[in-house]
Amino acid sequence: MRNFRFLLVMACLLLLATTAYAQPKGKPNPPKKKGTMFQGTIKEKPWTKSSQSYCAQGSEYFVLVQSNGEELVIQNNSTQKLSDFADKQVTIEGKIETKTIKPSNNPMEQRPVNSMIGPDGKEIKEADFTCTVLVVTKIK
Repeated sequence: MRNFRFLLVMACLLLLATTAYAQPKGKPNPPKKKGTMFQGTIKEKPWTKSSQSYCAQGSEYFVLVQSNGEELVIQNNSTQKLSDFADKQVTIEGKIETKTIKPSNNPMEQRPVNSMIGPDGKEIKEADFTCTVLVVTKIK
């Protein structure tokens, strides 16, 4: 009788665990969620040999300068032109994302150095470069 109860309890726990972690078939439609709001001034910046410029992955690029002086590199996913808002105080709807840039095989390409060191103290390979960008969905 004791073994039967134990097996019954275990079967119930297994059933609950399986149903709790079951995934529906197909791709569910995630609920549309508004992005976070960011305020500041949009500034256009020229290309330089900086990690910020490399993160922008272009020649000229735009940043949002917040009131605390922090600059966020902008990745524009809206239909609006960033140049229309240059040097203006704006509110941006968007989100912060981490961007990973893999090194190319081109030895002439200039990029920030970010390498991995193995346990023996020798360089293993050049590592991926990561940075954060503000992905813009709407500018007001």
